[in-house]
Amino acid sequence: MSVKPSLIILGIVLSVFLFSGCATHEITAESPEPESGEDNAWYKPVVDEAEYFIGLNLDGAGDHDDQAVVTTYRWEGSLEDCYTLLSIRLGTGKVLSRGFRGWMDFTFQTGHLSSREKESIVLEISSKASNYCAATVYVLEIGEDDPGVFLSEPVIVGDFSYRPKLTNCMDVPLLTIGTTILEGGPDELDKVQLFEIDIDRPSEKDIPHALAWNGAEWTYD
Repeated sequence: MSVKPSLIILGIVLSVFLFSGCATHEITAESPEPESGEDNAWYKPVVDEAEYFIGLNLDGAGDHDDQAVVTTYRWEGSLEDCYTLLSIRLGTGKVLSRGFRGWMDFTFQTGHLSSREKESIVLEISSKASNYCAATVYVLEIGEDDPGVFLSEPVIVGDFSYRPKLTNCMDVPLLTIGTTILEGGPDELDKVQLFEIDIDRPSEKDIPHALAWNGAEWTYD
């Protein structure tokens, strides 16, 4: 079966017409940054705080030659739009990082929570918008994964936000600030002491609990 050249040309013209009619607005970047003088506080974060920690043994190798930096960022005019970044540099030179959305007061601690050969990170981030100094506690470890090293998914305790429940988030009551490391004996693992608060009775003393690794899973007593 043969097709007349005139029909082919007509088909091409119609195709071009139909597709050109569906064209959307083209988005282009006129410049790498908005015009000078434009208010940029809504999109450029400000470094609120940065703390540097050295002499760590996070991977069980070397001679306490690992480092960590915790940096908090905020956006002007908003308490909610804040970000905490944990950056780690191992003695091998490998760099790892993990970010957490949340308010910006924090404490950084390490302890032998799952192994006497290396340290775990305990990062407490507290809420500036809370009347009860509510906090979320993250427990992270360096793991081994051939051919490299990775930063584990954090164990999350007492998420203070109203977001959907997060992965690995333990279902415990609201926590407040004051997280500390409870040191074990020479052959024992350390524990994490956490403090609950009863928002229905905020004047009551905070209730201490312990987070520990029993060799198979995390326990909260």
